[in-house]
This record gives sequence, structure tokens and C-alpha cells, in this order.
Amino acid sequence: MLVEDLATAGDPAPVSTPELLRYVAAGLDVPARLFFVPLRLLESLCRMAGRADLATKLLWSLEFETADSFAQLAWWPGTEASEGIVRAVRAMKF
Repeated sequence: MLVEDLATAGDPAPVSTPELLRYVAAGLDVPARLFFVPLRLLESLCRMAGRADLATKLLWSLEFETADSFAQLAWWPGTEASEGIVRAVRAMKF
């Protein structure tokens, strides 16, 4: 398979980690207890712990461009990401 033939799966609009956590909390019918921590503080803590490499992996966004895949497949998701995540979490057996 060539890289040009690779299709990426994902939602048309990126979903941030806080958004994802809010959707999961909604699916669990619990409040999303999120609080703000400055990015620089988290980066500094990782460096102090000797894990500066971890900061990049955990704190920066990873987004895929999915428009080409949707065009190649002539397909578009029938459900918004928020609704799909909430429904998936509610369907899980905990």
C-alpha cells in the first residue's frame, strides 16, 4: 500500500481533549470536573521530572486531515462526534 492510498478515519472537525472529556462525562451523566492548568506549568513539571519528551506527546494536539478520505470514499459521518461519543459511552457496560 502506498502512502497516497492511505485513508484516515476521524471526525471532520477536530475534538480537543477537554471536549472529549466533556462528552464522556455527559455519556456517564456526571459533571466534567475540569480545571485550567497553564501549559507552561505542565511543560516545566515534565522537564523537572526529567521527561521533557513526555510534554510534547501529552500536551500538544494531534490532528489528521480527513477531507481527502471523505472525498475518496464518498462518505460523510451520519452522526456528530459529540453525539456519537455520548451514545458510545452510554452503551458501555461499567
